[in-house]
Amino acid sequence: MKTTINAISLAIILLIMQGKAICLAQQPDTTRINAMQKLESLQGKWSGSGWYQMGREAKHQINQTENVYTKLGGLLLVIDGLGKNPQTDEEVFAAYGVIHYAPEKDMYQFNAYTKEGYHTLASAKLEGNTLTWWFDTPQGATIKYVINFTSDTWVEDGFYSPDGKQWYPFFHMDLKKL
Repeated sequence: MKTTINAISLAIILLIMQGKAICLAQQPDTTRINAMQKLESLQGKWSGSGWYQMGREAKHQINQTENVYTKLGGLLLVIDGLGKNPQTDEEVFAAYGVIHYAPEKDMYQFNAYTKEGYHTLASAKLEGNTLTWWFDTPQGATIKYVINFTSDTWVEDGFYSPDGKQWYPFFHMDLKKL
């Protein structure tokens, strides 16, 4: 009888400890949340204008909107962007991005998707109010975007480098928070 009571007591203690471990595992990671809070000024709806250039083509003007919000209790920042031709209102650019903080790398990571079906996992660093994100292309070049933001302005520039030394601008947008 005493052995049975001891076995039941041990089983109850193990269940309590397992439940506590599960609860602790469900708690949000404060390091990640604190890092993501540094990007909270980007949340909201944004609108403005910009341009893009493909190779030696002429610059193409766009009207740009960005809808930025968090998911999973602030662990993810979602950026839903749409660019339209100012004359025809035709959609010329659509992208969807998800940013999270990776403490093991001490940097942000940016999963970016385009309407053409492209995807990239970019690295990103935050210095003050400047978020820089970049990735290497399969051809060995590097694409880099630099976002300077405040609570109501977002200016982003995109650059292409074939060698990591010379940088060529190919994208710009200037947005205001709505």
